[in-house]
Amino acid sequence: MSDFTEQTLRQKLANLSNHSNSIQTTSSWLLKNHNNREIIIRVWLKTVRKENKGAKVVNLLYVANDVAQNARKACPQFKDDFFPAIESAFRHCCELKAKEVENAIGKLIHVWKERQIYSQSQCKRLQEAHQQMKLSGSFPSPAGRNNGKLKNSQPNQFIVEEAKKNAQDVLVSLKRLQNPPSTERDIRIQLSKYPDNISCPEKLQSVQNSEEAKALLTQNEEALPMLEDYVKRLKEETKERESLETNLNMLIQNVRMSIEHHEKLCRDVKRKEDRIKADLLEVEKTFESLPDLTAEMPNAPLPTLEALFQKRK
Repeated sequence: MSDFTEQTLRQKLANLSNHSNSIQTTSSWLLKNHNNREIIIRVWLKTVRKENKGAKVVNLLYVANDVAQNARKACPQFKDDFFPAIESAFRHCCELKAKEVENAIGKLIHVWKERQIYSQSQCKRLQEAHQQMKLSGSFPSPAGRNNGKLKNSQPNQFIVEEAKKNAQDVLVSLKRLQNPPSTERDIRIQLSKYPDNISCPEKLQSVQNSEEAKALLTQNEEALPMLEDYVKRLKEETKERESLETNLNMLIQNVRMSIEHHEKLCRDVKRKEDRIKADLLEVEKTFESLPDLTAEMPNAPLPTLEALFQKRK
């Protein structure tokens, strides 16, 4: 479009407000200029990374959402090209630790998953970034002095409970997958006994008469319940494996976040220890530099107790 310039784009993104009209007008302008989508995506992501106000970031995310949902008609490629930038923006939001951003991201992932804006695997990656944001927000500030008192440096109870829940879910999934349907040899042998005509429609052309057709139909009716049940259990197994993978990833993130947190605490303690040692050395040097006061005192002998008592009398 003739009115598109990078400066105009920056201005529109900077002037975004939380009103729906502002979001829709901006996203509509972006879609009209989809031929410049590489510039749009680059500037949008740069704007998100520079912004430190949660409300402004939410507005930028909502514009991306509006573009992604409406691009399916105007320019489907725009939606796909936008995804890497959206994922990068989600991971950047972990540093903000803003509750409003965290809530907005959760809503967007739910909408995109429900309306199939992005694929299951893409939504899963976004959910991992969202989970990481929730975990990073559960850690308080590093230990430091506040009005002479140390701030609380213990991890939030959320991270502890979340880790316990993940570990329990992993154990439950592993127990359920001890004897999965995919390893059941008997049912596979039973299904293999039926003719290929059941699983291969092309071979139905070899049926010559009604008697052969009736015999094949009888076999189909016999195999169908068994096959439907097996397929159902295989689907459940697949879902269980996906759940296991998700919980393992979340557990790994929990452990990683906990390790990073405690390593930071150790560094803070070591830094304070080194500071105290340095202060003690300074005190020792100060004492060593003081003059020997006993050497300056007169050498006269100290009075005896008997002389002191006589003087008091």
